[in-house]
Amino acid sequence: MMVIFRAEIMPGKTREERTFKVKEVFANGRVALYDFPDEHRQGSFEPINFKRNLAKK
Repeated sequence: MMVIFRAEIMPGKTREERTFKVKEVFANGRVALYDFPDEHRQGSFEPINFKRNLAKK
């Protein structure tokens, strides 16, 4: 699953540069990401839009 950091957290970065793949979800709701250090909470990311890719077709 991919997540996108909110722009406020990573200013000056494109959407692609703020996108990371979830490596592990912990019991406390935080996640670990591939190629990015530390654990992060849900509020750090943009809301997930599962229909985003469907709308592009």
